[in-house]
Amino acid sequence: MADRIIAKELRYLTSNQVAGMYVSPTNYVREWRVTMIGPPGSRYADGTFHLRVVFPQDYNNSPPRLIFVTTIYHMNVYEDGNVCTNALNAGWNPGHSSVLEVLMAVQQLLQVHNPKSPARGELGRLFQTDREQYFRNCIAHTRQFAM
Repeated sequence: MADRIIAKELRYLTSNQVAGMYVSPTNYVREWRVTMIGPPGSRYADGTFHLRVVFPQDYNNSPPRLIFVTTIYHMNVYEDGNVCTNALNAGWNPGHSSVLEVLMAVQQLLQVHNPKSPARGELGRLFQTDREQYFRNCIAHTRQFAM
């Protein structure tokens, strides 16, 4: 059942491209590649970020994992690339949530940082104490690793 849901969502996303986001399958049905372009006007603008989407055996009852392959300076992304967003945790609604919603939430994270739930405490603290330095670091890191 999960494989059919995953295949249906993949067909939808590959035939209805979302601006700044490109989804492609891998050789394994439960893993996708995503290329996300940093949103215009954000600290990640023009950066090219590669992500993996990994589906659990019990998908859609459990959310997929989103992992940044491209290193990113963001308080809501763990150092190993795993994304920390409500859409993957408490906000996941089995039978109603979709990968598209999760990917859109990640795009939103590239524009609006969530200091209430930092995956990296030191970045969350810097955001709170010196926001301008935090944003300069985002830009510099994007230029170094995503362009």
